[in-house]
Amino acid sequence: MTKLGVWNVRGLNSDTKQRDIKWFLYQSEVVLFGLHETRVKPGSLNKVAANVCNGWSFLTNHSCHSGGRIWVIWQNQIISVDVVDMGAQFIHLKVKDLRDGKTFYTTYVYGFNKIEERVPLWDAFLSWNIREPWIVLGDFNNVMFANERLGLAVMDSEMIPFQNTMAACDLQDIKTTGAFFTWTNKQPSATRVFSRIDRVLVNDSW
Repeated sequence: MTKLGVWNVRGLNSDTKQRDIKWFLYQSEVVLFGLHETRVKPGSLNKVAANVCNGWSFLTNHSCHSGGRIWVIWQNQIISVDVVDMGAQFIHLKVKDLRDGKTFYTTYVYGFNKIEERVPLWDAFLSWNIREPWIVLGDFNNVMFANERLGLAVMDSEMIPFQNTMAACDLQDIKTTGAFFTWTNKQPSATRVFSRIDRVLVNDSW
């Protein structure tokens, strides 16, 4: 079984965070992993990668965004990874498990905060036309349904493009465990907001 995952690390420059990631990679035995919001500058990229995932292959989307918002790392003795498409908000890959020859598509997503800035993300999804097994993981910075936010109103203008895009791509949430809400602004109770903006989706072929 190919084990994969994603983590919005909110900064990967500290030694403590790097140790946390190294420990998790070892304990979880994942072979394909996404790291979002690393805040690692291009000049420090190789140094941090050598410390966090030494022996792994890796790529980033620095070429599409100066902040390099998404990293993908993988164990190249177990899987092969080909980049199909890349943008400031996603890395879209075709993956082959070298143990059994099976292939699938994986998309790592880290959406922008503003509704209008996420339009190119939805356009990219609609352009791919994937029918093979496909899994999408990440932080969309976007709720899909009205019950996925508490403390702040949800607008149709943010939900409907997300819903329509996922429906057109035949993508649906997989069953999860743990907390329903995945983000909070950590404000005092009167102004606190909870949102479900992180998710994993798959198509029927998956």
